[in-house]
Amino acid sequence: MATTGDASEAPSNGDKQQEPEEKTENVPTIKAYNNTGFLTAASTRHIRIMCEVQEPAKRLNDNGVDNYILFLGSHLMVHPEERAKEIAELEQKVKVGGPTVEIEAMSAKIRYHKKLQPMDKYYVEALKLGEKVARWSQDRAKQALSRYHVVTGGGPGIMEAANRGANSVGEFTLGLGSTRPEWGCMNKYVSPEGAFEFHYFFMRKFW
Repeated sequence: MATTGDASEAPSNGDKQQEPEEKTENVPTIKAYNNTGFLTAASTRHIRIMCEVQEPAKRLNDNGVDNYILFLGSHLMVHPEERAKEIAELEQKVKVGGPTVEIEAMSAKIRYHKKLQPMDKYYVEALKLGEKVARWSQDRAKQALSRYHVVTGGGPGIMEAANRGANSVGEFTLGLGSTRPEWGCMNKYVSPEGAFEFHYFFMRKFW
């Protein structure tokens, strides 16, 4: 028996209206200053540069650093005693013997160290001068005069020597470092609060 009415008005499964999904959790959000993807993008380079202005400025101010004397020099020098020890250890290994390739590599290192050895006297001079500057700064402080801190690039060689000299008399000493693979880490004589690593090399020069 036929039914009355228009069959086109009958609802089909495909035309059935979907019920809205019930929300059980809030939509996650992130603040702009915590958005790593945003802050590391090329378009926000200016923000990162400003960070390398404002953060060092605040830290220097917090530590009372108004004046400093900058030490510059090669990163290749080491203390003469350390160089002599390294050469002696290598020569002993060569004497013991081993594979030809290893012996040749160690012999090359010995020649390299001996070539630089005459320059190591400047490490000692920088160490002495760093200490003298630090003591002079301490004497100024006793007279209620402004202090002058030793600052370097934070690397090895002459930079390490100057920091080492100032550190030896208990002075706050600074290192303005950058991402330089040949330097490695910040030298151990820089005060923790005075250790800076700049991503942008020109910002290191700014200070």
